[in-house]
Amino acid sequence: MVSDRRRAARCRYCVSALRSAFLLWLEDDGRCLGVIRTILESTAQLRAWRLKRASAERLDGRGETTTTRDWLEAAGWRRLSALVRALGELAHVLPHSRWSGAFDVLSELEESQFHGTPVTATTTRGDNLNRSVQLLALETSEHIRLISPELARSTDMLIRPAGLSESDLDRWLSRAFTFRERDLGAPMFRAATEEDYPRPRE
Repeated sequence: MVSDRRRAARCRYCVSALRSAFLLWLEDDGRCLGVIRTILESTAQLRAWRLKRASAERLDGRGETTTTRDWLEAAGWRRLSALVRALGELAHVLPHSRWSGAFDVLSELEESQFHGTPVTATTTRGDNLNRSVQLLALETSEHIRLISPELARSTDMLIRPAGLSESDLDRWLSRAFTFRERDLGAPMFRAATEEDYPRPRE
């Protein structure tokens, strides 16, 4: 079926994005956060295809007019909107980009701060990468269950001991949703002026 081919393609896209994010994270490169946004959106698409196929087909048929928010809504992950918005700010370098405020959201959402571990740029990137892996792992397990319940049970044995559970995910999503109205502050960048680059005297 066409929808199954599209889901398979989305799975491959998730894996490719995940690999890129890990490589950037290993290089301590902040660009991994922009790739994490891609992972989350692609995982939301997978979830929508599984839970609401008709809606997913409609959104897919709209092409470029379909937004990340549309996929989050279809997947039932509206609570991720604040996180995806923050990651989206960090995915681009634009005059109105608000990197500082966006990174503050990611840092405050980081799990380690609740265990007394100092929050740094490196731990924030790692925490968000881990969460994207968890979401993708849980969703992949559910897709495997559609194909082979027995194989899915084996998959569950791999991911459950790693601390992945629907209840833990729900708790984290609820905390992420508390940032939905957070003001990200003023833009970090501005256009260059003549004061920055004065003309040489004649």
